Amino acid sequence: MRAHPLTCLVLRKRDLGERDRIVTLLSRERGKLDAVVKGARKPGSKSSGASEVFTEARVQYSDGRSLGIVTQWDIVRPYAELRTNLGMLARAAYMCEVTERMVGEGEPCPETYDLLSAALTLLQMAHGDPDTVVRAFVVRLLGERGYGLSLDVCVRCGAALEPGRGLALSPALGGVLCVRCSPSAADRIRLDSDVMPALRDLAGASLERLAHLTLSPAAGNQTDRCLRACLRYRCESDIRSERFLSLVRDGEA
Repeated sequence: MRAHPLTCLVLRKRDLGERDRIVTLLSRERGKLDAVVKGARKPGSKSSGASEVFTEARVQYSDGRSLGIVTQWDIVRPYAELRTNLGMLARAAYMCEVTERMVGEGEPCPETYDLLSAALTLLQMAHGDPDTVVRAFVVRLLGERGYGLSLDVCVRCGAALEPGRGLALSPALGGVLCVRCSPSAADRIRLDSDVMPALRDLAGASLERLAHLTLSPAAGNQTDRCLRACLRYRCESDIRSERFLSLVRDGEA
């Protein structure tokens, strides 16, 4: 079998038999791939730590009949702190699951890869509000995948939007509705006056600006509701790790 060099992030892992492991990888070159890591569960195996979730590595990947095989690992960033801190773990796992759900099998996606890598790095650096990292990641991932939210003009009539009362977000239409159009959308989520500016910052602010962006509890909850609804519409089901993240956030409050 011919081996292909790939740069990848481990999105998910699960056991295979008593010695091996199956990993879901996001690679810059070939998108999302499932692969077997032989002997990964053996004590002292070099591939055990390398195939942990969130690890960024350069690998040798060979195609198989149903699953690929990873034969060599060269760790780039272990992101070990993301696995030892419960809050970081919950947020990183959520971002990885969202990525897995939004990316197709074998679809090259270097921009998505770079976005997730940057988000995991920011999360591990622990500068600012970790939930800002998660929210900005989701907003920008939606945009990168072709589902960017319309935040400057009404998604229905095209009128310019100004923050204020009466605006609403429609997940099905993919953006914010003006005061006149919002009553006509059955899936509308009403927005408080500070939520749309927050969504704009999450979508386009510099990393320096994001590091200092903290939403009020009410605005954060409403933003989460909007993003959760957008993901549910695009993925056609809820993100499983959302509940775990919510429980962790409740424990931090």
